[in-house]
Amino acid sequence: MAVRFLVPLLLFAAAASAASSTSLATNATAGSRVPLSPGSDDVVTFSFTTFDSAFRGGNVTVLGDANINKDALQITPDSLNNASFFLANKTGRVLYSTPFKLWTHEKKGSGKASNVTGGKRVASFSTVFTVNVFRPNGTEPAEGVAFVIAPSADEPPPGSFGGYLGLTNVATDGNATNKIVAVELDTEKQAYDPDDNHMGLDVNSVVSVATTSLRPLGIEISPVEPVKYNVWIDYDGAARRVAVYMAVEGKAKPRRAVLAAPLDLGETVAETSYFGFSAATGRKYQLNCILAWNMTVEKLPSDDDKDRVLKLGLAIGVPVGLVVLTAAAVLAYVYVVKRRRKVHGGGDDSSAITGTMIRSLAGGPREFEYRELRKATNNFDEKMKLGQGGYGVVYRGVVVGDHTCPGGAGSTVEVAVKKFSRASTQGQNDFLAELSIINRLRHKHLVRLCFHTEKATRESDVYAFGAVVLEVVCGRRPRCDIDGGFAFLVDWVWRLHRDGRALEAVDPRLDGAFDREQAERLLLLGLACSHPTPAERPKTPAIQQILLGSVPPPVVPPFKPSFVWPATDGGLDTMSTTAGTTTSQLSLTSASTWSGNFVRGSLGHAFERDASDSMA
Repeated sequence: MAVRFLVPLLLFAAAASAASSTSLATNATAGSRVPLSPGSDDVVTFSFTTFDSAFRGGNVTVLGDANINKDALQITPDSLNNASFFLANKTGRVLYSTPFKLWTHEKKGSGKASNVTGGKRVASFSTVFTVNVFRPNGTEPAEGVAFVIAPSADEPPPGSFGGYLGLTNVATDGNATNKIVAVELDTEKQAYDPDDNHMGLDVNSVVSVATTSLRPLGIEISPVEPVKYNVWIDYDGAARRVAVYMAVEGKAKPRRAVLAAPLDLGETVAETSYFGFSAATGRKYQLNCILAWNMTVEKLPSDDDKDRVLKLGLAIGVPVGLVVLTAAAVLAYVYVVKRRRKVHGGGDDSSAITGTMIRSLAGGPREFEYRELRKATNNFDEKMKLGQGGYGVVYRGVVVGDHTCPGGAGSTVEVAVKKFSRASTQGQNDFLAELSIINRLRHKHLVRLCFHTEKATRESDVYAFGAVVLEVVCGRRPRCDIDGGFAFLVDWVWRLHRDGRALEAVDPRLDGAFDREQAERLLLLGLACSHPTPAERPKTPAIQQILLGSVPPPVVPPFKPSFVWPATDGGLDTMSTTAGTTTSQLSLTSASTWSGNFVRGSLGHAFERDASDSMA
């Protein structure tokens, strides 16, 4: 089979990667949009694979009786104390700390008519979360938990326990000024409910505008034996329609929605709103636990074209030192030539032409005065000399940094300064060619080696190897435009893996002529090597064993793990960027609980489909 011929090549690459110390590690991510309006490429995404109490007040806002413990969002209390006091009649909310712009007034001639109704353009979004509704000591559960879109990060309304699910109360229920939309998982039958085990779409009221009984579908929200479920919610801003899917954790996303209904967020929620969860208990009680959460939202422009860019992590689009080095080399050349011309007089216009060509390069290199570079290199002191090439000498120097530097404006930055010794046309051409190559490295999915240790590491080599694996198996570049709004190969493959469709990533030019088991093995290996946390990536011996088939393929979580700052267990040497945004906030998402068990078991069970499942 075709993919079998890849294994010797990949083994060779793995060995080469382990020996190398100069590979670039990349980890650029762009959230997918399912579905999103055509022509809109800007999205923001975040992912929690677990929850830590340190996220409180940073990544998430915890309100009412909610808490974070046991690696989960406890939307209502989780306590072993007196249940009637600590668990009954409680309400809580947990919201992502940063609000999203969900609709905007569309200007005339904007070209976005396909996504505009009533003069408003509405954002699309896609989210999936893992929920466990648990019966303490096997008691009868109540009331429910909901995914919510709220206008503010306020506490749940007073008296919103019981059937109000922390959303409304007797005085506010049904009021259009609530600006609340929720998808509820309800375990207590009220007079307005179909039963005590249903899903509902709530708009400003807990009297749902659409409901689905889950028992006929084989789903029990809170069974006697605890079950974790994945819930997917896809909102189409163009069609003004929501679809909700639900399956036991580990199962693929069902083909058919559990609940689908029209929903115009432009008419129901605040222009800027918060995403999160709300829950309540009543006389009876249950534990409402959110174990993981991934979300992607279309980013809309503000009316005054001054976007507030959502910061979700620490991401830098280009190696800062490389930029400074490039700029130093450029300006050293420009000013040395100018100075030579002043000394010798006359000369042709080639240096002026070169300067013009340099300034035309993408990225706008920073310019230095000749005196700055002379001072930086101690007047080009031989002691500062790093090396010498055919067209000049490279010196170590120290300059004052600008706002692009890690230390900010005014900090000191070490640079390499190349002083050209020839002004020939050939020298200029070679210099421009060299500069162009360096300049091409200014790309949002190349990162500094790197970032935490400022050194190339085995882990960064493993990441680079993972990128090669995915590129070879998928027949696509690591940075590429893929249907569905993906800009990076690893994010597309991870989404397919999450949905149980990983083999759809295999190069279509193979026309199905490949070994499915080996293809899956390589795809999982590529994702394992792409883990954002270096310490979680497989070691080279494990990679070789996986490629040889001596051990099962690595266990890869369905959600792409998030990176954490400050890093732990080996540090962070990759960074992330979303399509159209770079992120620089230190308030990050969750740490990965993927414990590096790369050779434990197979993920085959994640792709199984239950033929009797009425949703399949």
